[in-house]
Amino acid sequence: MALHLYITLVILLLLSGLFSGSEIALFSLSNIKVRKLVRSRKKGAKALKRLKDNPHRLLVTILICNNVVNIAAASIATVVAIDAFGSTGVGIATGIMTLLILIFGEITPKSYFHQKNEKASLVLARPLYALTMVLYPVIIAIEGVSKGVLKLTGMRSVKSKITEEELIAALSLSKEAGVIERDEEEMMQNVIDFGDIRVKEVMIPRKHMISLTSDQMLIEAISKMLETRYSRMPVYAHGTRKIIGIINLRSVLKHIKSKEMDIPIIKVISPVIFVMDDEKLDSVFDKLRENAMHMAIVRDRKKRVVGLVTMEDLLEEIVGEIYDEADKRRFRMHFIDKKTAIVRGDTPVQDLKEWIGIPVKTKAKDVSEMVSARFNGNPKPGNAIKLKNFIIIVKDVSKKDPSRVTRIKITKRRGKIRK
Repeated sequence: MALHLYITLVILLLLSGLFSGSEIALFSLSNIKVRKLVRSRKKGAKALKRLKDNPHRLLVTILICNNVVNIAAASIATVVAIDAFGSTGVGIATGIMTLLILIFGEITPKSYFHQKNEKASLVLARPLYALTMVLYPVIIAIEGVSKGVLKLTGMRSVKSKITEEELIAALSLSKEAGVIERDEEEMMQNVIDFGDIRVKEVMIPRKHMISLTSDQMLIEAISKMLETRYSRMPVYAHGTRKIIGIINLRSVLKHIKSKEMDIPIIKVISPVIFVMDDEKLDSVFDKLRENAMHMAIVRDRKKRVVGLVTMEDLLEEIVGEIYDEADKRRFRMHFIDKKTAIVRGDTPVQDLKEWIGIPVKTKAKDVSEMVSARFNGNPKPGNAIKLKNFIIIVKDVSKKDPSRVTRIKITKRRGKIRK
């Protein structure tokens, strides 16, 4: 038997391994990684992106080529075996080729190319893209038949999308691998949760709002700003419960510079925007940004003012507490009524004791640690801790770390909750 048949057989086995390996290399490479390679201007990245933009066509191309070389290799092996062993050569060729294709055409190349997926994809992208052009008529025909069969079975092709759970899992794995730090992971987790939180959970309730009335003078506004250290305050129409605007420190400073302090504050107020108490934070954030404002007034469904929310309140849901020299032991607490408050999990236990008066004995540093310990590290929303005169209910836990409590609701059974 001519030597060229053996050489051809070896070449076909190598091509089989190449096509099998290219399949695992290209499909194991994420679209995010491909976009990064394109931005880095890596050689072959543009061809790679074009292939990844149409994964079904890429798969058809690889399968056509792989099946052609495998059939060709099996045919040549059969010819060689029959020439050497006669009619029994068919069975021998089938057994040997099955083993060779498994080892050198499937298992070994796929294992190798999976580990070197980025490098292999960049090298193979251009040749594979050229093949898709050469085989275009055949690929289109096969694609049409394939899609027709899928349609008959009631299946529709859909683009794969990453789910929120997968994103959270990826963040957790990245932290464990040391790719990102814990605080970075927590911040990203907060961004994911941001759109699930409603304004009423973070707003400053109406009873705690510091406000002015339209008949007051600018000098009074200055005095109140110095006293409270707030740079913005809502302004009510005199003798009503209607908020007509917001006065901010920048406007006040302009008039101080001009020595115009004996004027009604109604002349220096800015417009105000209103949001509903059940709106989600991402929606409110967009409204504040679009209107270039830092404060919004919160109303309920009956259009009654129930509180206010600032851009700082929203940002703190992502980056955590923002402290300045005017903050003294400030922590996340929102009073629902005279007996109930919502408290963040990262609130120091000592502050909780002093501000609300809860008689707890614990070595925990924050509320999350204290509550989680009560449920053996497995708190669930709705779990309750009953104390002498208080009830603590778990409101939310972290999706990333279910042992971490993010919010609790504290209700005092008798008497007003201490403020």
